Amino acid sequence: MEKHLAVDCIRVPEAIKKLWEDILAERENNYNRGGSGSKKQKLESNQSIITNHLPSIDPLPLSISRNIDRALLKAWISCGIPFDIIENPFMLDFLKQMNSAYIPPTRNTLSGTLMDTEEAHVNQKMRKELQDAENLTLCKLI
Repeated sequence: MEKHLAVDCIRVPEAIKKLWEDILAERENNYNRGGSGSKKQKLESNQSIITNHLPSIDPLPLSISRNIDRALLKAWISCGIPFDIIENPFMLDFLKQMNSAYIPPTRNTLSGTLMDTEEAHVNQKMRKELQDAENLTLCKLI
């Protein structure tokens, strides 16, 4: 409902839209990184999990993890990568090789919570730039 008021609803007053946009943009992303809500695939008895072969270290500080999440989301969106690729074992292995302490978000978190928050950040930044602008030129690209 919050995302709807901040982004989607065209009938909500601008003040309410801005309020919810600010709330979404500032919200802490405290979502479940372990994927406990996702379905676990049944493994055959002789099949190991790829992440079991990686060194275990302390988790990253939340601020660093959030920065990686935002960069990951921007890359995902700009390259048009399907969200389910984030749960591919080879992608998980790649991300662990880049930073073994990083726990990537699930595809639902990437396409839901993270995207909603980033959309609110972009809208907030765009609104501020428009308010601070002295002259605006509108054109139609063909």
